[in-house]
Amino acid sequence: MNNAGQNAAPCSRYPQRDSRRARAVGRMAVWLLGLTVSGSVLAFDADVHPAFTRAAVEVYQACPGVTVSAEAAEAAEALIAGTQAEDASLATVGQRISNWHFYNRNASLKPMWFASRNLDHIFATRVRQLNERVAQGPAASTAQVYQQAGRVLHYIQDMSVPAHVVPVFHVKLLVWNLEDGFDQFPLSPSMASFRLSQAQCEALRADAEGSNPSGRLTRTASATLAAIGQRGGSVNAGAWREYWVYPSPEAAQAEKGWGEYGRCTFVKGTQAPGCKSDAELEALFAQQSVQTLKDSVWMLFYVDRQLKARAGETVVINP
Repeated sequence: MNNAGQNAAPCSRYPQRDSRRARAVGRMAVWLLGLTVSGSVLAFDADVHPAFTRAAVEVYQACPGVTVSAEAAEAAEALIAGTQAEDASLATVGQRISNWHFYNRNASLKPMWFASRNLDHIFATRVRQLNERVAQGPAASTAQVYQQAGRVLHYIQDMSVPAHVVPVFHVKLLVWNLEDGFDQFPLSPSMASFRLSQAQCEALRADAEGSNPSGRLTRTASATLAAIGQRGGSVNAGAWREYWVYPSPEAAQAEKGWGEYGRCTFVKGTQAPGCKSDAELEALFAQQSVQTLKDSVWMLFYVDRQLKARAGETVVINP
């Protein structure tokens, strides 16, 4: 805490939430070290990622020039499985405990003694593993490449969730649930019928040629911050301040790099005076859902290009 012993921390506008956070974070190290794993650990919602990815596969397959085949279907299932495995696989429980899925905003989200609060290390590891899979050539099957790509995509998808990028601490464990309302928001049935125009498909295809997963993650995080009025002089400046606050009003949490939830909750039917209507919540969620679908389609184009380059095929950007 700044000026320790000289100035008391400023009073928070959200004492109940601050108390909730303090209890949660204070117990976390001891709780996790003694955890016996029998399910999803540090999984915000292990079902949401594959649902978005499956919908994105259909969007991708509707783009001009995309070949639909039995091998492509197997690759798609591997990608979907990879996005879910990053939250749910028992093989990587230790990595999830020690590497949290929060954007390192302003490079200020400081590590704990037993864990990294931000995704920088684990995301770089997953990208490196994807590159290694591609470089293995025929020794790595197409399905293995796509499954690893799914693990990378998982983090990019997370960047459409405001609490992941503000960032605001939240967690969903077996017997201790501090989940995020946006993460739990119901998916719109219209997502199944969403399609990109030919121009949008070609734009994503071209972008996959000239960018990489790290750049895509940063771009999506910045877009989410702009969507809630926290970056880039957005016309939404301040519009969502009652939902997500940065930095945290509590000095100790702000020093660690955290933001905070506001007084309004992102849950339909629970809006207090001064909070957004259900329609406004649905509109923001729909906007971020489209971003997630586009990011997922981008990844499909990106991996397809990498595999074609590996095979020595000519990559055509505008077929």
